[in-house]
Amino acid sequence: MAVGELFDWPESIEPGLPWMSEFLTTPAGTPMWDDLTPGQQTALTRYEAISLFSLGVHGSRVFVSAAVMRVHERPYADVSELLHRFIGEENEHLRVLAEFCLRHGGKLYPAPPSPNADHLGRLSPAAREAIVFARVLILQEVVDHHHAYMAADPSLPHAVREIHRVLHRDKSRHIDFGRTLVRTLLGRVADRDRDELPLLAASLEDHLGHTVGTLYNPAAYRDAGIPDGPALRRRAMEHPARLEVHDQMLHRTRTFLRAAGVGRDPAPAPRRVRTW
Repeated sequence: MAVGELFDWPESIEPGLPWMSEFLTTPAGTPMWDDLTPGQQTALTRYEAISLFSLGVHGSRVFVSAAVMRVHERPYADVSELLHRFIGEENEHLRVLAEFCLRHGGKLYPAPPSPNADHLGRLSPAAREAIVFARVLILQEVVDHHHAYMAADPSLPHAVREIHRVLHRDKSRHIDFGRTLVRTLLGRVADRDRDELPLLAASLEDHLGHTVGTLYNPAAYRDAGIPDGPALRRRAMEHPARLEVHDQMLHRTRTFLRAAGVGRDPAPAPRRVRTW
C-alpha cells in the first residue's frame, strides 16, 4: 500500500502539543532555549517540523532526479529494478511530506543553499558518481535519525508520530540499499585511483557538517516569532550541548563511511558555522 494511503489526514493537529521532540529542536539544551517563552518553544517545534519535512521533500527530489537519470545506464544495470521501486517510493514520500507541510504549515521552506562544489571538477567521473549518492545517503540518514526518534515520542501528536513511523519503515530499506550502492561506487573509485579516496573523505565530512547546518533554519526561527534568527543559529550550532547531539546524530553515518574507506575525523571545536 502506498504511503499516502496509510494516512487519514486530520483537519487539525492537537493544539498545544509540540510537533518535534524537544531533544531534536535546534536550540534545546542551551540557554537560548530557556530564554524562549513557552509559546515560542511550541511554535519553534512546529516550524522546525515543517523545515525538517521540507528537507525531506528536497532530498527525495534529488534522489528521484539522480536515479531517473541513471536507472537505465549500464553501470546501474544490476540495481535497475531496485532503483525503479525506490523512485516510486521516494516520490510517494515527497507527496506525503509536502502535503503535511502545505496542509498544516501553510508552506514548504525552500531548499537550502548547496555546498561549495568547486572541488568536484578535479575528481574523476567515478568519484563524482560516488559523491552524488553518498550525499543523498547522508541526508537520508540524518532525516531518518529524526524519524526513528520521533516515531516513539509519546509527547507528539498521533498524526506526527505516525508519519515518522511509516517513513522510518521505508527509509530503513532505502538506507540499506543506499549503503550497498555507495560501497559499490566507492569500490570503483578505489580500483581506478585510491588517491582519490582521501579527497572523497574530506568532501563527505564537509557535507556532514553542511547537512546538520540545514536543520538550523533561520526562517523557522523568524516564523516562530524569535528575533535575529541568524545570530541564534550561529550560537546554537556552536554550543557544546548541540555539538554532542550532532555527534550522536552522525555516529552511524560516520561509522559506515569509515568502514567504506572514506571516513574522516570531524574538525575539532570551535567549528566555523556556514551562513545561511
